[in-house]
Amino acid sequence: MSGISMKRVSQLTALALLIGLAASTSFAAETMPTLTLSTLLGQHGIAIDTRPSAFYNGWPQQANGPQGHEPQALNLSASWLSAMNDEQLSAWARQHQLQAETPVALYGSEIDNVKVASRLQAAGFTHLSTLSDALSQPDRLQSCRTLSNWFTRSGCTICSRVKR
Repeated sequence: MSGISMKRVSQLTALALLIGLAASTSFAAETMPTLTLSTLLGQHGIAIDTRPSAFYNGWPQQANGPQGHEPQALNLSASWLSAMNDEQLSAWARQHQLQAETPVALYGSEIDNVKVASRLQAAGFTHLSTLSDALSQPDRLQSCRTLSNWFTRSGCTICSRVKR
């Protein structure tokens, strides 16, 4: 084969791989069941916020957007995954008392949910879903601002220094 033909074959192969990756990512997100927060909590499950931790902590993603995270939610930002090996991810799960059979509902962007779901599935988690009503009720969201008010009244010196 000539150099031009080989280059064309390589380009087509790369394109096919990208299309396959996009299709599998979309398929994974579409096949994950959805749960409401009340259903999840009724199953003694846990919500995991896959957004960057700044948004989890209460910084708005957009002007007048939701601030904070769902009650009792954990933060496992998809952006952390490249810095976490499997052992560190397992340690994170143990630290939060998560077991493979714990019902877990993810929320954040679709692509972030898929990335986190993939890693959790590889770690043995079997009950993964997305949170269908995530961030839809601002009055139930928790943030550093909300927690700092509580800690200030409770006498916590660390959170009382958080600017309101």
